[in-house]
Amino acid sequence: MPSKLVDPKTIPTQTFDWGLIKPLVAKANTHNPAMSMLHVVLLPGKGHTRHNHPDADEILYILAGHGEQMVDDGKPFAVAAGQAVFVPTGAFHSTINTGWEPLSLLAIYGPAGAEEALRGLPDFVEVAPGKTAGLVRSPQARGCVNSVLRKVKPSVAIASCVGANGRQIAAALAIAWFSMVNDSITIGPSYPVSSRAAAIFGQGI
Repeated sequence: MPSKLVDPKTIPTQTFDWGLIKPLVAKANTHNPAMSMLHVVLLPGKGHTRHNHPDADEILYILAGHGEQMVDDGKPFAVAAGQAVFVPTGAFHSTINTGWEPLSLLAIYGPAGAEEALRGLPDFVEVAPGKTAGLVRSPQARGCVNSVLRKVKPSVAIASCVGANGRQIAAALAIAWFSMVNDSITIGPSYPVSSRAAAIFGQGI
């Protein structure tokens, strides 16, 4: 595997109701890495609740802020900038921001691949490289995403999304809806879409 410089501006931003993630080194953007590293930002009062990684160890290194860490269903403990947490394979854990400012950390997986599970979370939305991802989603934008996840009529989702974030997100979410109910094709590395959706909405993303 050749070495490379990683520029966050060239990588999509993964957004959730609880924060943001930049997958700096991951299977999705690096050829066969032995480990992966993510820059994670948790919003005040929120965090990544109880979960585990059945096939990978994880190291969390706190860059800024204050939080509460739980590992292996034990008693939560305080964490702050400069501290690291080792989470063994399969151990359930959570990280919650207890401060007034964003909690920033690095999450390192060994072996790489555990980060792919994030795409399956119900509030996952990916923002294209170079686009600004807001720290807090508006209620209307959340309703827009949720309407697609509930598989409502695409016209309803489009009407909601246009008011939230304009034509681009409306088109992207309409594509997502059609892809749930049609045979999918792939346009580019990150857009699995149905051929019907691509024909109708391909100019909107």
